Amino acid sequence: GRALAARLRQHVAADRAAFAAALATGRPARPLADRARCQGCVAAICGHERPARIALARLPVPPAGRLELALLGSIELRRDGRPVDAPEWRRRRVRDLLSHLVLRRPDTREQAAADLWPELDAEGQARNLRVTLTHLLRGLEPERRGRDASFLVQTHGDALLLHRGEWFDTDLWRFDELAQAAIDADRRGEPSAALGPMVEAVALWRSEPIDLAGAEWALPDVEARRAKLGALATRAGELLLAHGDADRAREMGEVALGVDAWSDRTRQALSGLRDPGQLAAVAACAPEYVVSG
Repeated sequence: GRALAARLRQHVAADRAAFAAALATGRPARPLADRARCQGCVAAICGHERPARIALARLPVPPAGRLELALLGSIELRRDGRPVDAPEWRRRRVRDLLSHLVLRRPDTREQAAADLWPELDAEGQARNLRVTLTHLLRGLEPERRGRDASFLVQTHGDALLLHRGEWFDTDLWRFDELAQAAIDADRRGEPSAALGPMVEAVALWRSEPIDLAGAEWALPDVEARRAKLGALATRAGELLLAHGDADRAREMGEVALGVDAWSDRTRQALSGLRDPGQLAAVAACAPEYVVSG
């Protein structure tokens, strides 16, 4: 067993290295691990081909390209920088399920099914989840064979865990990390260290995440991050003003007022620009971005 595991780990490590080199150089890599080679290794150790196939199927193989999911704006999925337009990705419930796995990490089958199909009974929810999960895995890992383990969506009993790493990332996770880094630095009394993550986090917010906010289960998560966006933009504007960078401070103020058009703190910060005309223009445009309720 140990020899089998060691040989398989060597093969998968070599494949991961090949994929990493492909990302760095732009040259194509093997779309799949050399399963025939791995299977031959397992068969040689086990003495049987069928156990070799079973053992190999349990070993997740990295996908053929790096996936990036954009949620802070219109939902977009890219593979190695190119938009994914697979038939599976055009299904709204497939996009909803992937969004759920991002926001509820780790997720559970029961919660995902209940949130996505609240109108169905438990049996109908479970059935729809199985079908939708199959479509999602096919869209994320098109080279994966039907019974092979998924690399990106790991299952542990009822739990579903979306794997984050070199093969999958999303702007929402990066936003959360940058926001937390900025908040922690500011609390430590290090505003200069906080400013960079603040500005980066604000830049990730491309537009209102209307697709995501359209799902009732996701709305509280969206609103919590909108509030965080407004606080980050306001604080970044204050720090930029302190550094004498009026233009970038004004940009941050526009973002903050887009979140809360009547924020006294943001208006007070913007008043430091000594440009009443600009402030009036920003305030006049802000209400169209405000989410009611």
